[in-house]
Amino acid sequence: MSQYDFYAGLEGKSAPDLDGELNAKRIDLYSHLVLLHGLDCRHDSALARVALKKHCHRKGGPSRFSLETVSGGHGLMEELGLVGVRGGVAELPPGTTLLELNFTLEKKYVSRDDAVFHPSDNPVRKEWIFRVPMVAPSTWKGCLRAAAVENLVRRPGDAKTKINERLGLIEVFGPEKGEADFEAEGDRRDTLTGYLDKHFRKAEIDLPEYRRQAKERFNTAEGEEDEPRRKGRLRFFPSFFDRVELDVLNPRNRATRTGTKPIVMEVVPAGSRAGFSLLHVPFDLLSGSNSDLRRAARQDWTLIGEALVTMFRYAGFGAKRSSGSGTACERVERFRFESRIDGFHPRVLTRMEDLGSLGEAFAEEG
Repeated sequence: MSQYDFYAGLEGKSAPDLDGELNAKRIDLYSHLVLLHGLDCRHDSALARVALKKHCHRKGGPSRFSLETVSGGHGLMEELGLVGVRGGVAELPPGTTLLELNFTLEKKYVSRDDAVFHPSDNPVRKEWIFRVPMVAPSTWKGCLRAAAVENLVRRPGDAKTKINERLGLIEVFGPEKGEADFEAEGDRRDTLTGYLDKHFRKAEIDLPEYRRQAKERFNTAEGEEDEPRRKGRLRFFPSFFDRVELDVLNPRNRATRTGTKPIVMEVVPAGSRAGFSLLHVPFDLLSGSNSDLRRAARQDWTLIGEALVTMFRYAGFGAKRSSGSGTACERVERFRFESRIDGFHPRVLTRMEDLGSLGEAFAEEG
């Protein structure tokens, strides 16, 4: 209720009053825009949209909003240790592997915030306290898993290879969470399980054999549902960008080819930077031998690395991926790859394409 108390506390303020509050630094720029939007709703005006364009868009450089709110908030988060993973792997469970890198957007990043009030109909998702544009851990997981599934479907392979890779996806990301084993194609639901089942049928891969191996690998008892109840081995962290910009979509009439009603939306522009952090924790193998950990890490990081290349360079992340949004530049900065597994060979990579070889850092047992 605190956000509503904040709005109520400034009840009756006019636009000049809010400008004075901003200039006196009693409210921040984000709050100023939101409060102006409240005046727009009451008086049917466009004050907030004008201010949004003024403060969030600037040709040839970062906007005032990017410089004051985003950069300032990002710097404070770094001082407080809220960006990335603090410390090293020594404090983490045995078998844990940490990957961190910084990347630069090649194309804009688009997402949707759940803010209660905002002058733009399509605000980019931001961290609630510092108002810094972010990619949530759930978004990273969903986009990386989608890239891994795309690799599985497009890559040629025999039935044994396909089954092992699909089971590996469950170990890395967790259950598929979908309906399975529908005989009639028309009854199949639009789920990940259904999508992969359809691919297996087209590739003439024995689905009952896949189900049997899944039950055996994940110790599913007789009579239980097919979907294994387990967590994935990956742990994702939020990423925070350093800029915000305005973009305009202008839908066109198909008959006249003229614009209809421009749609103003917030985006993170190309050239913005952020960090990416990922933990691999093989919790289900911690009681096993080091050779088991090393073998699993080699297999998992081969899958993860190839999915990272697909996600960052080709498939993208966030919304509007089919239009090419959310792809990253080839260069990797501040690369960090550490592990608590014996036989791990540290390496430094500077290109996104090289991430596909991450599994090679875990040597085979001699």
